Amino acid sequence: MAQARWNEAEKGMQFYGLRAAEVARIWTDIFGGEAEARLRNVIASQTGWLGLEREALEAPLYQAEKAGNRAPATAFD
Repeated sequence: MAQARWNEAEKGMQFYGLRAAEVARIWTDIFGGEAEARLRNVIASQTGWLGLEREALEAPLYQAEKAGNRAPATAFD
């Protein structure tokens, strides 16, 4: 998916972060006013590769696509 979208190899974590944020925002919308009390949006990475989480949380290629694309980290608690 990342290769097709950005034509760059090794950027799967950025796509993972972007998609995880999309899903987190969908859940937040579904829960509406109850989201704060009933929902915790989380994302996971592996602990054996320090720094890998930055790709998912920042997704600079996604942010560069257009103005208004926020870092995926903003979707998580």
